[in-house]
Amino acid sequence: MASRKRKATASSSSSGTIAERFASPDAAKRYKDIFSKSKAISERGLSLNKENNDDKEILDMVDTLEWKKFTTPPKQQGHLTIVREFYANFKDRKDNKVNVRGVEIPFSREDIIKFYNLPNLPQEECGYHALQEQEAPDYGAIAEKLGKEADTSWENSKAKRDRQPLKLFLMNLKDVVSLWQHFICAHIIPGGNTSVVTKERAFLLYCIVTGQHVDVAEIMINQVVQVAEKTNPTLFFPCLITALCKKAHVKFPDTDALMSKKQQEAFAPHLESASSSFAQPEADHLIRELLERQERYHQGVMAEMKYLRAQLEAVDAHSKYNSTCFGFIHHNLSQLIKHSEDKAHTPEYHDLPPPPPES
Repeated sequence: MASRKRKATASSSSSGTIAERFASPDAAKRYKDIFSKSKAISERGLSLNKENNDDKEILDMVDTLEWKKFTTPPKQQGHLTIVREFYANFKDRKDNKVNVRGVEIPFSREDIIKFYNLPNLPQEECGYHALQEQEAPDYGAIAEKLGKEADTSWENSKAKRDRQPLKLFLMNLKDVVSLWQHFICAHIIPGGNTSVVTKERAFLLYCIVTGQHVDVAEIMINQVVQVAEKTNPTLFFPCLITALCKKAHVKFPDTDALMSKKQQEAFAPHLESASSSFAQPEADHLIRELLERQERYHQGVMAEMKYLRAQLEAVDAHSKYNSTCFGFIHHNLSQLIKHSEDKAHTPEYHDLPPPPPES
């Protein structure tokens, strides 16, 4: 009996029993099957210095958007175990409250607005929502505003019936836009691949650089809802979730898994603490992106060279064929003339050779 009791105690987490940690048996199952091994993308702030002239443009944008606290590097480190349990319990939320270890955590658009001191925008004042609702957004104007060059272009979808703009590439965008892209990919619409700018992130970038207010709290709530529905998710906003849990006095045992630097580096760009606002991802992340771009460019050039070589070979083959045919035609014509002048002459005609295969 004693050994059985010790075994039961060992199976219980120091954070509490299954019943204490999860809002329902379904939540416990979701944790075990889906969220227990999930990794997360950690939020990253902007490191800005008022004394640095290079930072002035970014600081002006932050002031216009009223994002001072929102863009500040998070003080709370993400507790990965807590965040995993939060997402496992999210579907069982009631009245915009998520049960985490027996504590009701308020989590709504309004709670995010309050936490970050964000402006409480009516929907009709959200520039991002307005762009999303437009039937035919001016994609050219968006690309021109974000791009380094006036002729910056979108990559379109490959569907024949729907050649809609699909994405932009980070290497073609202005430095200030590049910085905001890294911030967005960690803090608003998280994603590990910062080198590709999706249409949704491009809309958001356009609103930011043109000073249009954005209801980021609503976007973040929608992101959390989507993550909670996935079967192989990457978790978002761990610092925010952990801070709200800590504020509600959720217990944080020492055995809880913290967000490690390695996990953060693997899934999110690092806007490092530096005086310049044009903070870049960590060196290995940036080098990896540059190498990937170089490889894609190299493959594209090689494919183009292969195509051009095939075309040149086809032209050369047709040129040789035409010369041969001209010689045969000249010979046959000479034979015909001789036969017309001397009926006793038997003409020797040559058949034209088969044409070269089409390339």
